[in-house]
Amino acid sequence: MNISFDKYHTYDEIRAFLQDCIREYPELCRIECIGKSYQDREILMIEITNRKTGPGSDKPGIYTDANTHAGEVTGAEVVLYTIKMLLEGYGKDPRITNLIDTRVFYFIPRITVDGSEYYLSTPYMLRSSLRPWPEEADDKPGLYAEDV
Repeated sequence: MNISFDKYHTYDEIRAFLQDCIREYPELCRIECIGKSYQDREILMIEITNRKTGPGSDKPGIYTDANTHAGEVTGAEVVLYTIKMLLEGYGKDPRITNLIDTRVFYFIPRITVDGSEYYLSTPYMLRSSLRPWPEEADDKPGLYAEDV
């Protein structure tokens, strides 16, 4: 798993890293697309557990997601680092091995895949998604500021 932590990673780099995890640790990982973004990017989740000690659905689970808002890119890096640390420590560090043997980890490194790409590739800031916002109007029935 060739990844460095001296920069923020793009969607394609995160996707490639997760694919590397599957390639290098097929017995411990699986990836699932939990949905698609407005711009049709897959929102990816990686599951980490030792399936030889039982299916993930039978084990206590730990769920972590990051990058909920476009500019929160540091959270994605923490998740990527945690994934790398767990996988590379399996079979070497008894604490990590025990965790992966007896627990299941679910990680979604980046929730706001479109907004983060925009944030990382332009000089503009964005709070969340690139989905168009409703017209600015005070008389929209049932629309409140907290809805958008």
